[in-house]
Amino acid sequence: MVVNFRSEITKVNKEPEISVHYYISSSNISAENFASAIRVHWAIDNKLHWRLDMTMNEDNCRIRRGDAAE
Repeated sequence: MVVNFRSEITKVNKEPEISVHYYISSSNISAENFASAIRVHWAIDNKLHWRLDMTMNEDNCRIRRGDAAE
């Protein structure tokens, strides 16, 4: 289980967000190595999102129909 705390410095009076994520693994690793692996995973995901948004303009797409993905 990982508890994530996020606070935006630029927004005044915005409540911090706390989220809980659960992971299943058979690895016998330390908490430090586990946290490092999670950070690496999310760093890759964030970089990919930025790249897709810049090249394919994903965030500007406003299709909201139920079958839009098809």
